[in-house]
Amino acid sequence: MNRIVILFACTVFCAFIAIAGSLDQSLVVTLNTGTTAANGFRVAVNAKGSSLTAANTLKSATIDVSYDNTKLTYAGTSFNGSINATNGYTTSATNNTTFVRVIITGGGVGPGDPFADPVVPDVLGFDIPSTDVTLATVRFTIVNTTTTTNLSILTGSNVISLFSTHSNSDGSGSNIAPPPTLTAPVNISGVALPVELTSFSASAHGRSVTLAWATATEVKNSGFQIERKALDAKKGEWQKVAFVNGHGTTNAPQSYGYTDALQVAGKYSYRLKQTDADGKFEYSKEVEAAIALQAQDYALSSNYPNPFNPTTSFHFAVKKAGNVSVTIFNTIGQEVRSLFNDVAQADVMYDLTFDGANLASGTYFYVLKTADRFEVKKMLMMK
Repeated sequence: MNRIVILFACTVFCAFIAIAGSLDQSLVVTLNTGTTAANGFRVAVNAKGSSLTAANTLKSATIDVSYDNTKLTYAGTSFNGSINATNGYTTSATNNTTFVRVIITGGGVGPGDPFADPVVPDVLGFDIPSTDVTLATVRFTIVNTTTTTNLSILTGSNVISLFSTHSNSDGSGSNIAPPPTLTAPVNISGVALPVELTSFSASAHGRSVTLAWATATEVKNSGFQIERKALDAKKGEWQKVAFVNGHGTTNAPQSYGYTDALQVAGKYSYRLKQTDADGKFEYSKEVEAAIALQAQDYALSSNYPNPFNPTTSFHFAVKKAGNVSVTIFNTIGQEVRSLFNDVAQADVMYDLTFDGANLASGTYFYVLKTADRFEVKKMLMMK
């Protein structure tokens, strides 16, 4: 996935009556699949007027879009729906192997016929606004996805003109062209390498799931957001797990990995949200992994670190849901802290942390009680 939108102004070369303001043209890449699929690359030919003081109704246009025929092949052209015979225009496009010539002729623009059935409106034509508007879209098929190519509007053979009166010419109105922008043609880097994911897998190891994936090529790849969903009707929402940075733009294969430590036994689904630098994103396929707690996970674990100062951690799990208490005692049997006193769910790993910052150094005991279990372990705090 890598759709890019790139906007560059190009020179308009005209030799008609000069008026105040300017008429700018540009190319906008509206689709780039990065694959050899038919119509997988599309370029919009845009125009806009700036500070025009006279008519801005399009009379005619000849726009040549150059391309490299070893990288792209012409796949057709579509015009703005308002530039049609109903509004007084004829349109055509010709492929000249290395450039596509788009032609728009508005000689029929003029007052409507009030006696026609149905009545033809009085205002015809197509106005060039002060913001970008698409005149035509040129479609290509990508031939070579392993490199880049350039597209541009050919300056010398390109002209756009306007009617001298606003939407009411009978075809005899003057051809008006604003002065050129006088900027050199700007090439567009057209065929970009996609972020091509070649593999994505998940494998369970005890209470952890190892994810591995690889790419063949990347373009402006910000990275991958890892998302996880428990395959349980009660917990079936996608959750963000982590974000792994991408390699930006590269055509060299890249490998990635991440280990997800889980606390609840069960079956999980994972997916990658690949995000471009411009914020666009695409999801990968989903992969699944099942984890199960091991026999030793159901015992009260030894604390770590031990000795500690001033915090240490340990965990427990139960095979059957029920009331559980975990309490800290000193050496003379006094309770100094309750860490857990609640219903514990079956097959869930509970991690607990004891902070003895406000207690004296010495030996302490942590005790787990359930309806059918009683476990005691010793730990040493040394400040």
